[in-house]
Amino acid sequence: MKKIIINLSSQKKINQKMQLNPAPSFFIYNASAGSGKTYTIVVKYLGILLLSPKKDTYKNILAITFTNKAVAEMKTRIITALKNLSEEETEATQNLFDSVVEETGLSKTSIRQRSKSILLEILHNYAALEINTIDGFTHRLIRTFAKELKISSAFGVELDTPYILQKAVDQVLDQLGTEKNITKAVVDFAMRKVDDDKSWNLGRDLTKFGQILFNDNHLEAISRLEKYELEDFSVYTKELQQKISALEQKAIDIAEGFFELLNENNLEDGDFTRKTIPNYFHKIIDRGDWFPSQSQWQTNIEEASFYNKTLDEVKKETIETLRPKIATTYRAIEQIAYRKKLYEDVLRNVSQLSLLNAIEKEIENIKAEEDLLLISDFNKTIYEAIKDLYAPFIYERLGEKFNYFFIDEFQDTSVLQWENILPLLDYSLTNSLQIQPQGKLFTVGDVKQAIYRWRGGKPEQFLELTEGKNPFQVKEEVLSLEDNWRSYQNIIDFNNDFFKFLTPVFGKEAYQKLYQKASQHKKKQEKGYVAINFVEASKKEERLQLYADKCLEILKDLQAKNYILGEVCILVRKKDIGVFISNYLAENGFEINSSETLLLKNSKEVNFIINILYSILNPKDNHFKFALLYYLYQHLKIEEDVYTFVFEKLKYAEQDFFRQLIPYHIYFDLHQFSQFSFYESVEYLIRSFNLPKEASAHLIFFLDFVYEFSQKEKASLLTFLKKWEQKKDKLSLKNSQNRNAVNVMTIHQSKGLEFDTIILPLEEDKFTDTSKDHLWINLPENFSVNLGYINVSQSTPLLSENIALQYEELLHEKQLDIINLYYVAATRAKKNLFILPQKVKNEKNSVNGYLQTFLSQQKNWDGESLFEMGNMLENQTKKSQPEATTPIYFESVSPQQHQINIITKSGLLWDTPQETSIHFGLLQHETLKHIHYVGDIFTSVEKLTAEGLILEEEKELYVREIEKIVLHPELKKYYEKPYEIRNEVEVLHQKEFIRLDRLCLHKNKAVIIDYKTGSPKEKDEIQLKNYAEAIENMGYQVEQKILIYIKHDAPIKIVYF
Repeated sequence: MKKIIINLSSQKKINQKMQLNPAPSFFIYNASAGSGKTYTIVVKYLGILLLSPKKDTYKNILAITFTNKAVAEMKTRIITALKNLSEEETEATQNLFDSVVEETGLSKTSIRQRSKSILLEILHNYAALEINTIDGFTHRLIRTFAKELKISSAFGVELDTPYILQKAVDQVLDQLGTEKNITKAVVDFAMRKVDDDKSWNLGRDLTKFGQILFNDNHLEAISRLEKYELEDFSVYTKELQQKISALEQKAIDIAEGFFELLNENNLEDGDFTRKTIPNYFHKIIDRGDWFPSQSQWQTNIEEASFYNKTLDEVKKETIETLRPKIATTYRAIEQIAYRKKLYEDVLRNVSQLSLLNAIEKEIENIKAEEDLLLISDFNKTIYEAIKDLYAPFIYERLGEKFNYFFIDEFQDTSVLQWENILPLLDYSLTNSLQIQPQGKLFTVGDVKQAIYRWRGGKPEQFLELTEGKNPFQVKEEVLSLEDNWRSYQNIIDFNNDFFKFLTPVFGKEAYQKLYQKASQHKKKQEKGYVAINFVEASKKEERLQLYADKCLEILKDLQAKNYILGEVCILVRKKDIGVFISNYLAENGFEINSSETLLLKNSKEVNFIINILYSILNPKDNHFKFALLYYLYQHLKIEEDVYTFVFEKLKYAEQDFFRQLIPYHIYFDLHQFSQFSFYESVEYLIRSFNLPKEASAHLIFFLDFVYEFSQKEKASLLTFLKKWEQKKDKLSLKNSQNRNAVNVMTIHQSKGLEFDTIILPLEEDKFTDTSKDHLWINLPENFSVNLGYINVSQSTPLLSENIALQYEELLHEKQLDIINLYYVAATRAKKNLFILPQKVKNEKNSVNGYLQTFLSQQKNWDGESLFEMGNMLENQTKKSQPEATTPIYFESVSPQQHQINIITKSGLLWDTPQETSIHFGLLQHETLKHIHYVGDIFTSVEKLTAEGLILEEEKELYVREIEKIVLHPELKKYYEKPYEIRNEVEVLHQKEFIRLDRLCLHKNKAVIIDYKTGSPKEKDEIQLKNYAEAIENMGYQVEQKILIYIKHDAPIKIVYF
């Protein structure tokens, strides 16, 4: 390897720079959208490499991010930057050179020399480039500490958590009827669903609920549940029921005391205004609904009016005298009502908790039996086992000593992830001065882009760091990247103004400050365009259509102004909106690129295959047969009435059902299907139904899934379909990045991306909508299970002071999360931002409402028409010519066709008449195989010529010989319409498959043609009769059987039977 020599003056500068050891060693970068976050990380990373006297300092740097895609991007950016720095400076690389010079203080020549050396070192030891996901790094820790963690060093890592969860749920449900507590819990769970008037699917609902077992947000509660057994939950249920009954009786006793008080003072129900107060106490005694309604007399009972002005003065005075007692009585009832409601809310979900407990135990059994760790176990395992270990020991066992750390997207870090890595960081920052250069930590994030709280992210951690709450004994430095290098000016101005306008929404001062400081500096010279057009419709179905219509209109305008559709993205809050818009745009001729369109389950052809498999498994279930028949009706373009085609066939079952499809040239035999391996049976199905080649990509990926399944599992229809149901929501084609396809994705999926144009349909997302939220709570009294899980409602904050605080915190977090989501969406745009908000009535409870208020304060909006900032100009970016691509079509062959036949030219070489004749006959036979109609003669010969089977100089000869057959006066009609042609068709005859050379079909009649070389033989006739018998068994009337004998340099011979 060529040595790179560094001059002494350069090395001296490096050493001086390293010895300065600036005071801050903990750097916190607050990086708003489009501020060049990744570029900044790369420059800092390069600075460390270039200032080090060693070429392999990259081994001492650990960079952590949160997705494999981000890992790949960061590695690529670093390698590309080193490559650019190792070459002569160009206009394209000038900014990078200038940034690195500013970071290091080195000359460009020195930077170029060292970059070459470092790049070669990394490329020769690429595995040591430590850029990883947080899960990947934690996995390495667990591998290193397997012995200390008391787990097998050969443990497997199961990435398919849903599969393990589904397996555990199935094992729990298998105990129905045999395990008393599980049976009771399941029945209770089902009855709750019925009481709530909700549709339910037991397995699906339990699987969905069981997902919280793998979420860091629920870790503490789940760990508390683990210590309980199923019996504890049965006792817990009884205890809650007894408490509720006792509270009801206590309330009845107090209510009866209220009426005794009235009697003692000669008061009647009618003495109170509209009998309101007595009626309330009657409800308690009658066991009606007596939960406080927050009406005026209840909220202010100490001062509320109790009686009408016309009431007798004596009674007025009596009531006023009793007011304190009445108020005290009501307040006592109120507290009982809140406590009773609390226990009822807890009781409602006890069956779920008991089943969750059972599922968790089954998961642990599965992991133990199969020696597995789930990826979701990583953080918990490390946290529980090595949090108190001395950090240098960790370095030693890892075999590395990290001096420098980069943590990207810090706002998405969970509490557990941060706690786990803190000991390593603390050692590097505070304890390493004695033996090595002091470490540095670079954390990069943006609380405004924190949108993953639902999967464990805790943005408040990063917010605390930016506010100076430093967990280390070193000085920190908070830096803000305030320049926006992505968006044009009007987009930045709009976002700056609107999101600052939103600051009063927040109940937390820290969140208010976050958006008050959110303004960015403009770096682009272009103005850009913002358009806001409100959608007004009360029904969601109507709004969806309006969104879709407006998207279509915008896309047509963009096309007219020369925009590349692949640089347009429609962002949606929920997938169903994206699916509706995608389907509508596709119907109007637009290509769509979205995760939903790439899913295998959204392919009509894949669903068709699944429906056939289900119909084979459940032959009496017409649901699947109807679906597959309707697909065939459309696919085959059947001209007859749809009712006749579909419903007339539903009465048939199994093979009789598939036999009804023979007139449509579909030959599917259940017996043959069952003879193949599972994978081959699916291929046979695809061949038999002639699925369109345009569906090849989905079919190929589907067959990959079938093959992978058949290699791992004991393959059967039932097990496969069960696996399909588990996996179908994730099985997807890889993104094709079609530049002519409009992107449609959720806002969450768009994180980190940018597009020329963003279109944002904005459904109302209420800040106070807690209908899908839950809280884990501690109970005010001791129970067998001292933990509750409650659905959040408007009454939740009334249940206790502690719960009120939890509820308030939940609302604060929801406000931040919702506004963050729309900040992420609005900052993806580079040139054009189109917002299509749902118009709302309450302007204080959603981003939509505040947007209406914000626009009403702008001078150029009348409250009804389109709001605009700037103009949408003609796109100046040149459209690149789409790369020419050859579609890859799915081709399937039967096992019989797998045999390899080698045709040699030896006959020509040997030049014997017999060999030449055989060779010629074989090639004629091969040519005829590709001829359906008269017009195929030349293309068929060309095909064999291209394959090297026919010499160029022989082409005319073969064309003439083939024309003797195809254009023969007696045969020509069989090579023309209206006959439908099936060449080399396989049919079943006496439990064996035979292959016909040519089958001509018209309505219910058939003509069989077979080609032979040499002289006629008796067995030829027998073979032809077998063919005819097989075709007649399929319901056809064979009107002609023809043998054509081919011989070189001789007329053809035609024999009819």
